Amino acid sequence: MERLVSRLGDHDALLDFVDEHLGPLFDQPPPVRDRLLTTLTAFFDCSTNKTATAQRLHLQRQTLYQRLDRLSEHLGQDVTAAESAPALHLALRLRQAMSSLPHHRRPNLTGDEP
Repeated sequence: MERLVSRLGDHDALLDFVDEHLGPLFDQPPPVRDRLLTTLTAFFDCSTNKTATAQRLHLQRQTLYQRLDRLSEHLGQDVTAAESAPALHLALRLRQAMSSLPHHRRPNLTGDEP
């Protein structure tokens, strides 16, 4: 993914995609944003298996369900739904890939001021 992103010249289109799908999370305070992004990343890393995600994050399942509900509220879509998962997963991976670009080419993907 990193190689593909680095070869694409128009990062604006990629940033627009990330912002379209994850933008509301960037408006949250950094600790909240980071916790929710970590939860969503783990959820997809565990193939959307809630039990495995809770174990990976060392959470009770109910706590994971609450975080997934908060993610859905912030993003305006059910993050656990099969129709929304692919775009959210891609947006997360693009964000990660773009964050690994050399500093002079890296866009701001946190919502924090540069």
